[in-house]
Amino acid sequence: MKNVRLINAILCLTALLFWTACSNPSEIPAPTERVEHAQSATTAAAPFCDNIFYPLAAQNSWSYRLNFDQVAADGNPDLVVSVSESTPDSALITTSDLSTGQVTQSLATCRQGTVVDFPVTELNLVLGLFSGDLDLKYESGIFMPSLQEFETNDWALEWETTYRANGKLQGSYEGDTITAELIDSPVKMHWKVIGTDEPLDIPAGKFENLVKVERVITFEISKLQTTIEGSEVNISTTLNVNMVLWYAPHVGLVNQDIESASVKFYGIGIPVEINGSLELLEYSVQ
Repeated sequence: MKNVRLINAILCLTALLFWTACSNPSEIPAPTERVEHAQSATTAAAPFCDNIFYPLAAQNSWSYRLNFDQVAADGNPDLVVSVSESTPDSALITTSDLSTGQVTQSLATCRQGTVVDFPVTELNLVLGLFSGDLDLKYESGIFMPSLQEFETNDWALEWETTYRANGKLQGSYEGDTITAELIDSPVKMHWKVIGTDEPLDIPAGKFENLVKVERVITFEISKLQTTIEGSEVNISTTLNVNMVLWYAPHVGLVNQDIESASVKFYGIGIPVEINGSLELLEYSVQ
């Protein structure tokens, strides 16, 4: 049905908003030995935002490949990010979308090892299905707890982050024109640690001690306009996207998968099958 194909297209669009991107990557050997979660209490305070999963020292960089439904990966990076400048309280993040050549800079904020606000990937509309811009602004919560918070809670930790989104997206799918508008729309993220010491083999190397985190995103679309089977549709809707992320201590995000998704369509919650992943190709961290 066209309704289902439309929902799939919207979910693809939405998922692309939240790939945490990372700049020109440096080739370094992937880690083969275990990296412990803990770090020495006698270690001097770092002169940068030293979060266990977002080590934001200047010149750190990560390179990612985006794999999506029915789109073959060519082995080249799609998204790259680097830390241009850093202090204990903030970091200037340079994000590059290699599919469009667009480069953006955003500020991450930190507080005693906690990442309070981190720039989610701006919409550069991979696959060429949509065009437009979204402005996502931090509102409340934290993006990533500190090592101390994880250890205090024995790694059984949950937290939330809220953003506000404004902007308009346009495109076409299966011959239908789609316009999605967001007006001060809440974007809520609920995070939960669901595993530790997880192994994973990816292009960046073989890791043995990853921390696995579930992230559920609730995304409000103020206006969705399109035509389905000759009838004009103009509705507001809510999207829910469930993702799983794997983090390497003192390295960063190494993999991210879309696990499930659902959308309210004409007031009815509909589960939708969608596949997509982000994997780390190369990185350079202090």
